[in-house]
Amino acid sequence: MKLILLKDVKNVGKKNDLVEVSDGYGRNFLLKNKFAIVTNSQDLSRIQKINQDKLKQEQDYKLEMESIYQQINNIDLEMKVNTSQEGHLFGSIKEQDIAKLINQSYNVNIDKNSIIIDKPIKSIGSYVIKAKLLSNLLANINLNVSSEK
Repeated sequence: MKLILLKDVKNVGKKNDLVEVSDGYGRNFLLKNKFAIVTNSQDLSRIQKINQDKLKQEQDYKLEMESIYQQINNIDLEMKVNTSQEGHLFGSIKEQDIAKLINQSYNVNIDKNSIIIDKPIKSIGSYVIKAKLLSNLLANINLNVSSEK
């Protein structure tokens, strides 16, 4: 039985996938719980259109991330912060602080979840931060933290 999934179903497929399952499983579980619909020619063309759009969006996103990678790989960032007399920060520098600084400085859109900090930054100095844009794109960012005073 060929069905189009309306929701993600574990070990079967994702939403809008065309799947072939046994008749009993399709009727008694997927159709009964409204997880899928029976295919027809209109649905097949709709699913093909959705999958083409999804593929185009993924390609556009990949191109955007590669462009951002070219802009920010091996950049030098300067961050001035309030510190104590010994050079310790009042708090720490977090991923969202670095993402915000990159977004403002280079006019790009990086999510804070893309920034990887090995250990918390709690004192002045130079650090190498990584930005994971895609599974195979890992940009290195040189961060120099200095005191405002």
